[in-house]
Amino acid sequence: MSSRDTALAVLMRKPEWLPDEAAFEVGGGRYSDQQRRELATALNELSAALRESTDEVAARRRCRRWATAEPRTAVVGRERQVVGREL
Repeated sequence: MSSRDTALAVLMRKPEWLPDEAAFEVGGGRYSDQQRRELATALNELSAALRESTDEVAARRRCRRWATAEPRTAVVGRERQVVGREL
């Protein structure tokens, strides 16, 4: 697991218990504005980290596919020529 994956895993743990606490406290009228802001911030941070991680993984996969793709060839006369790689 990379350090980025570890950081993402840590971010994922915090919102795991915060909404449980919030649901209990909101139901009892005891959840402050500050606590609501902290919960919203934690969820926004997780959301941003997940989007960033997803984009990075997708980019790595595209690069890996391109690097391992077989070159396309075309027959020109009697010779085969490389015309590009498939993405």
